[in-house]
Amino acid sequence: MHRCLVAIVGGTLAAPLTACNSGQTTPPATRSASNLVAYKRSGGLVGSTLHLTVNRDGRVTASPDGDHFRLGRKQLARLEQAIKGADLADLPADNRPAQRVADGYQFTVTAQGHAVYAEDGALPDRLQPLLSRLDRLLGRAGIR
Repeated sequence: MHRCLVAIVGGTLAAPLTACNSGQTTPPATRSASNLVAYKRSGGLVGSTLHLTVNRDGRVTASPDGDHFRLGRKQLARLEQAIKGADLADLPADNRPAQRVADGYQFTVTAQGHAVYAEDGALPDRLQPLLSRLDRLLGRAGIR
């Protein structure tokens, strides 16, 4: 069963947020060819959901506020190395603990055509350095 989320804007059907009937569930924004990495962190004590997108040219967008900034060449190169080190293609797509961690976080990272979901209590070791780097970028945007 596939779920489709669509928006009605001014009485007109807007673009669907998922690719309906295609089996793809990644929002179109995270599949953009210009994106180096898309990151979503949700949960925690307050149950917030935060998004971060880094484009290949170093432009960073963080939400919920939509803050923008640009990474320097060295910062972008370090992020690219962290993505390569995580080797998302070789990780399971879904990493959940046997028992959910109270007030834990859930993470989704999409890069190099692969999406990986992980929860606190089941984070692959190779993924942790990338998550730390992405969390620092959220902090740089003023989002914690």
